[in-house]
Amino acid sequence: MKSHAWPRASTLAASAAVATVLIASGLPSAAQEGVEEPVATLAETAEANPEAAPEATAEPTPTEPSEVVAALEEAVATKPVAGCEGACTVTAGEYVLRLPEGEGPFPAIMLLHNAGEDAEGVAASPLVDAVFLAKGYAVIAPRGLPKPYAGDVEESGWRLEGTETGGRDDLTFLETVLADAAARHGIDRDRVLLTGHGVGASLVWEAACLDPELASAYAPRDGGFWGALPEDCAAPVRLLHMHAPGAEGWPLTEAVDGADGVADQQPIQAHLALARAANGCGESRPIETSLPAGHDALGWPDCESASDLQLVLHQSAGHTTEVLMRHMLEWFAAGEATN
Repeated sequence: MKSHAWPRASTLAASAAVATVLIASGLPSAAQEGVEEPVATLAETAEANPEAAPEATAEPTPTEPSEVVAALEEAVATKPVAGCEGACTVTAGEYVLRLPEGEGPFPAIMLLHNAGEDAEGVAASPLVDAVFLAKGYAVIAPRGLPKPYAGDVEESGWRLEGTETGGRDDLTFLETVLADAAARHGIDRDRVLLTGHGVGASLVWEAACLDPELASAYAPRDGGFWGALPEDCAAPVRLLHMHAPGAEGWPLTEAVDGADGVADQQPIQAHLALARAANGCGESRPIETSLPAGHDALGWPDCESASDLQLVLHQSAGHTTEVLMRHMLEWFAAGEATN
């Protein structure tokens, strides 16, 4: 499996204000333009990514072997996909669909692949069967188009704000995919969780902040806005961000200036401040979950009706572990039950 490919910086991107970390009484908080945003004590030990990788082919250095990756690679060539013969086709592109047993309409998980990956590989993951299909959720994996990345590399990916990726309007494409899946394949358009990692997570954040009606809930994993952050988000949303502090990938508390043409990366702390403001949430606090050791959760209570905000920090070697996927699904289902 490939690591992050790094989008080139847009010549039009403006520099964003960066949240400043203040440590007081064991509770860090960020001050941005005079407005304090709480950050949990569990973030204190997280290390921000010191610099963006200049090459699109840079490989991560996992701390332990990934059994999921090995199983995924083995499954890609052998596991059939249901819903269409091969990929489903819409005007602007293609998507892979996996359907659970039974009669629809089905709630759905839309999975956005990272740069250099593909829809078939995402849809063929053993976790799709073990976690999503087994619980009655359909899986939709849209196909990204070739995009230019730093180091003169072209790989599959998504058009992202603040970068030179360009091309198809991918938020409109996702809307088209969901409309097609609902009309032809029994997907419940009102019960869709959008998730992705790497540049897939970047597009999840863009959808959540700029086009919040696209999905019912959002779960970006180790990725966020490139270039400048938007001034604010359009509306309250349900959002769960999963993050591996200190891992190759995305900064938690401090922005990373792009190097060798790579777009700047904005810290997840500032993303959460945007979401908190849009949701009208209260102060952050640690919350209890069923997650095992090595996983910590932070929640923002008293959000506006039907919105939610949660951060999970984990030490997993992979972005897509069974523990994280089960927690994500439990979080999504719990929100549906209360809304």
